[in-house]
Amino acid sequence: MAVIRLKSLTEVPKFSDLTALIDEAQLAGLARVRNIAAHGGYLEMNDDILWDVVTERLGPIVDLLKQAVSDRTD
Repeated sequence: MAVIRLKSLTEVPKFSDLTALIDEAQLAGLARVRNIAAHGGYLEMNDDILWDVVTERLGPIVDLLKQAVSDRTD
């Protein structure tokens, strides 16, 4: 759910400055996972890929966005 929601937030103009911080490969990966979940169904997802996304790849994106939001308020 976090991947799906994060991907949808990258499409909101209000967050375009934050979206610009995420590299193209990361955005493409978020889109792929979101599309599989939304259109293929959760049972179609490869558990190993999902686990990799959630445990390895999502963290750095979230950290980057947290830092950018923190920098906004400082």
